[in-house]
Amino acid sequence: MSVHIRYRFYKEKDQYLEDERMTRGYTLVEGDEPTPFHVVLKEFYKDMKDRAKVINIWRTKAGEANYKIEEEERRRG
Repeated sequence: MSVHIRYRFYKEKDQYLEDERMTRGYTLVEGDEPTPFHVVLKEFYKDMKDRAKVINIWRTKAGEANYKIEEEERRRG
């Protein structure tokens, strides 16, 4: 299982600055036990040093990692 986070930096640049719909990705691969979202978010913000905001967070089984990202891209058109 994995937890996926789509996020944006507060001070974006390049193509991310030009298109507010674009997001970046962060993934935590889990072992046998699911990691609570609040623990994942704590690690995420520790890594990002409070420079980013979460747009979306979800958990997937192995092999399903991109389904939410693809769904998000379809909605954008």
